[in-house]
Amino acid sequence: MKTSGNKYIKTKVTTIRTDLMEILQALTSQTKDDAKVMETLGNIFSSYRVRFGPTLAPIRLSTRKVKC
Repeated sequence: MKTSGNKYIKTKVTTIRTDLMEILQALTSQTKDDAKVMETLGNIFSSYRVRFGPTLAPIRLSTRKVKC
């Protein structure tokens, strides 16, 4: 709910169904900076408004750098 002065306004919850690959594709189309992509993914997941199906439940994001 949002507030407007002393009044509460009901807002409609929007559910977006997508998968992790589509999120990554959308983010990488906006920037080629991998650090920004990982930071944005971290922000999305830390909002606690993301739910995963049973196949993606054990996913873990790490910000450590990997040498290629």
